[in-house]
Amino acid sequence: MAFSTNSTVKELLDNEQTRAFIEEKMPELINHPALGMIKNMSLKAIAPFSGGKLNDEVLASIDEALQKIA
Repeated sequence: MAFSTNSTVKELLDNEQTRAFIEEKMPELINHPALGMIKNMSLKAIAPFSGGKLNDEVLASIDEALQKIA
């Protein structure tokens, strides 16, 4: 399965490699109080609610890194 910023948070957290990436790059996501509500949303979909932390530049960088994980 190819991963990207269009993958759901659940898909990313269910995979060992992508979970490790998320824990390293976005540790606040793992313990976010709204995690249960956003698990079925993609990183792109939650970006507008990130307070600017997931801007276009950051999303592009994350997307590139995720696509390298097989």
